[in-house]
Amino acid sequence: MVEKQFEAHYSKHSAWMFLVMAVIIPTALILSVYFWPDTFFWTRILLSIALVTVMLVMFFITIRKDGIAIEVTDGKLILDKKTSVEIPLTDIIQVTMNDGNGSFDMTVKTKDGKHSMHCFIKEQRKKKDQLMTLLKNEGISLITFDYSTD
Repeated sequence: MVEKQFEAHYSKHSAWMFLVMAVIIPTALILSVYFWPDTFFWTRILLSIALVTVMLVMFFITIRKDGIAIEVTDGKLILDKKTSVEIPLTDIIQVTMNDGNGSFDMTVKTKDGKHSMHCFIKEQRKKKDQLMTLLKNEGISLITFDYSTD
């Protein structure tokens, strides 16, 4: 029988912020043409095109992700990336995790190397707390950081 201790699903909700930015950037460009008509016109256009392209790519990448992003099952941490990475909890030396708001960012250090996970998950705050508690209870060294604080 499979013992599932933790599960976090990808969030499509967070993808929409990239689409909103892809709309705001051209709006800002139009306003900048009105307020600063002669200053760096072509630079602003090229920069806006580049930023809109990045935002749209990020939107489509994020909106397509579905299902379980991270899970702990049968004593293994499973990271669902392009290919699933299964890491036995006993092999984990240290986990570094963003404890702030925003995306779910973590790096898992094992004797064989490092594995990183960066994604948006549903119920992000609750799921981070659950995973941190589980890792601590397993005796795994956990380092947290928060980019959102000054």
